[in-house]
Amino acid sequence: MTRTLPNWACWGRVTCWLLALPATLAVEPVPAGALVRGLEAAAEGVDPGEVLLGELNCVACHPASTMVRSRLASKTAPRLAARHWRPGFASVYLRDPSGWKPGTTMPDLLHDRVPAEVAGLVGDLDAYLASLTTPDPREETRLNPLFVSQGRVLYHQVGCVACHPPLAPATAIFSQVAAGAATDPQAEAYVLGKLRQASVPLGRLDVKYSAQGLASFLIDPLALRPSGRMPSMNLSEAESLSIASYLLQAVAVPAAPSVATAGAGNSPMVGPGRTAKQVRRGRDSFHSLGCSACHEVEGEKRPTTRGSFGPPLAGLASHGTNGCLAPHPLRGVPRYQLTEAQRATLRLTLAAVTTWTRPPTTASSQAKRMTQLDCVACHERNGAGGPTPSRTDYFATKDEKDLGDEGRLPPHLNGVGRKLRQDWLREVLENGAKVRPYMLTRMPQFGTKNVARLVEELVALDDRSKTNAPPAYTAISAEAGRQLVGRGGLECITCHVFAGRSVGGLPAMDLTFTSRRLRWNWFEEYLRDPVALRPGTRMPAFWPDGEPANRVILGGKMDDQILAIWHYLSEGVGAKAPAGLSAP
Repeated sequence: MTRTLPNWACWGRVTCWLLALPATLAVEPVPAGALVRGLEAAAEGVDPGEVLLGELNCVACHPASTMVRSRLASKTAPRLAARHWRPGFASVYLRDPSGWKPGTTMPDLLHDRVPAEVAGLVGDLDAYLASLTTPDPREETRLNPLFVSQGRVLYHQVGCVACHPPLAPATAIFSQVAAGAATDPQAEAYVLGKLRQASVPLGRLDVKYSAQGLASFLIDPLALRPSGRMPSMNLSEAESLSIASYLLQAVAVPAAPSVATAGAGNSPMVGPGRTAKQVRRGRDSFHSLGCSACHEVEGEKRPTTRGSFGPPLAGLASHGTNGCLAPHPLRGVPRYQLTEAQRATLRLTLAAVTTWTRPPTTASSQAKRMTQLDCVACHERNGAGGPTPSRTDYFATKDEKDLGDEGRLPPHLNGVGRKLRQDWLREVLENGAKVRPYMLTRMPQFGTKNVARLVEELVALDDRSKTNAPPAYTAISAEAGRQLVGRGGLECITCHVFAGRSVGGLPAMDLTFTSRRLRWNWFEEYLRDPVALRPGTRMPAFWPDGEPANRVILGGKMDDQILAIWHYLSEGVGAKAPAGLSAP
């Protein structure tokens, strides 16, 4: 079903001129139902209904067993902190959540109220939420053009557009894409429109946030959205403010009504003159409407009745068509913006909840977690996921270094639990460890509690080896490895960085991280046949068909040479520099 928007709501996710394209190029402007990214690229066996139950956080209202709650790993609602949004935004948003934030999983709690009642409720709720914190006083009157310009590049570079819609053609951002690329305006508009259709909408950020408010959120999204669906992109304060400034300009619609007049009935917003009576009424409504079942509020304790607003989850399949899955539910029941297909999927899954007597398999749990966090937007694993062709243009390298696709695209995760040491995998997912400084796209941080189990699952699924220990280190072997890595050997330093230094034009991954990151068994197998483990890699095979590229060192014996390289690289940054690389 296509929703009709007010004619001022171009929504800014590409630009208003896209709406003037011929009908053959038009795209649906907003998601028809709740948008759950990752499902379209999910691995085989992931139950979309189970994912939806978790993303809608149904167990916040409907009691469920500990095992079911653990299995769903539900997305919790944002923690509410009014200082991050503009005064009065809540009273506008609550009138029509899916209108202001297309694809939202936030239900409409006021669908059954008359306009006068809605106006009173949203005014009281806004007064209550505004009373909890002090708004940020740094309210700008105009956006800094320099920040806007920098934010335009950063937004399209660091990885935001892996999930959110690009707002400019890749040819306008990356010179290496522009070279030789078609720049037909209609073709570019069509691509942007299709990408927007498959992206998480930005909504009217300019109505919700000031630049400082949005920047504060972007620096640490997990503080307010702890479930990790909006991860941290490791932005600095300057980067956050730049991206915020750009987005506020990009989504702004000049003809749109202001926050103070938007919404049903054009009721005035609650301002600094809110009364204590409004705040009390708002607090009471916050709990009676069920808002506190999902949302945490700063400085307020969660109610003990949480999880008991509705009937048990296991019995919902038999509750007919008047509940929260209904297109037009009864008074007092939340209305979710769902498609008929989503409702049917949820009913099928709810009918099976009573059969969930044990936790899911490791493979099922891992695949679902990668779907929930939308890891599949960037990474391919076992044939599922990875950026679509038109989105790959927004992945690039610094300084236009030509490292091929493996230098600009996030790596595939096939066998990653066998490839990476468990402690390094945890460092990457929990602490942001990185070894690809040449890649502009950043690895997001989803929060330790959201990825801890994923680390264990990947290792359990992929690591089939009984041992990962190489033969004992010897200084003689390590010295032979140093010769192989340097000039006159296999000359690895021609492409690879070593302890932060490079002799070649390509800044391929620093070799001194090798033994800290990789498992010995995978390293050995990779050097024997690089293309088998990384299709399309530019890493050459030094022992094709068992024939050594260097027959002198260690007599050209492949097993001895590979082990020698491992022993040498295991010395890390303290290793003696290889031949051809001068000392620092």
